[in-house]
Amino acid sequence: MIVYAGARHSFTNPGADKVGMDALKYNKKANERSWKHMQLFFNELFGGSK
Repeated sequence: MIVYAGARHSFTNPGADKVGMDALKYNKKANERSWKHMQLFFNELFGGSK
């Protein structure tokens, strides 16, 4: 499990801020980091390029 500091629910959804709920917020940095981590993980499992 990876925890991204400051990330709230829906942190990968750029439209999350429009909902108006404090618990939902887009976080660009956490989104980019999570995407990179997912790609690294899949590369370990399935091989191939990053």
